[in-house]
Order: sequence, then structure tokens, then C-alpha cells
Amino acid sequence: MTTPKNRSILLMLLILMGFSQGSAQELYSISLDSCLAKAQTNYPQIQQYNLLTKATDYSLENAQKGKLPQVSISGQATYQSEVTSLPGGVAMGVPRLNKDQYKLYGEINQPLTDLAVIKQQQKII
Repeated sequence: MTTPKNRSILLMLLILMGFSQGSAQELYSISLDSCLAKAQTNYPQIQQYNLLTKATDYSLENAQKGKLPQVSISGQATYQSEVTSLPGGVAMGVPRLNKDQYKLYGEINQPLTDLAVIKQQQKII
């Protein structure tokens, strides 16, 4: 049990702690900008921030390249051991087919609907 004397000492201690706590907060106030500056200079992983910036730049460049047309070139070569022919085909003016055939073609593709999607991707990045 506490006596009146102990209660008064306890009350005085609580009052003194309250005053010291209030004055300590005022003495050590710092701004958010100074905290950020100290974090950037003292935190070792902040150096990786440049890597994140570069990764964002690369992602934006790749998204921008999606607006360029896509070009594809394909080829094919075949060889048949036998080809069909019409009886008397040369006499009728139908030329005889070659056993080897070649095919080369190119394609340029520009989807217009992807332009809006790319714009949204850039906003997200």
C-alpha cells in the first residue's frame, strides 16, 4: 500500500517526467526534408535508386517502341521428287513445273488499337 508521502513523491515524479518529455520534443524537432536528406546520405541501398530510375526509363522506351510498325520477312523453299504433268502438256502450251520452288514474302503490321493500350502502359510505368 502507498502512503500519502509516497503518493506525493510519485505525483511529483510524474509531473517532472511530463515536463521533461514536453521540453525534449521541442528541443529535437526536425523537418521531413532533413530526414530525407539524412536517409539519402546514410542509407546504403539508396544507391539503388538510380537503378530503379534507369529501369523505369528502359520500360518507357520499350513501351514507346510498341508504336513502331512490326516488320516480318519469311521464306520457304521446297523440292518435290516428282511433279504432276498433263499428257501432251508441252504441246498444249502448259509449261512443265520445276521440282524446286521458292517463296519469299514480307509483311508490315501496324495495329491501330494498340496505340491507346501503349499510352495507358506509359501512364502506369
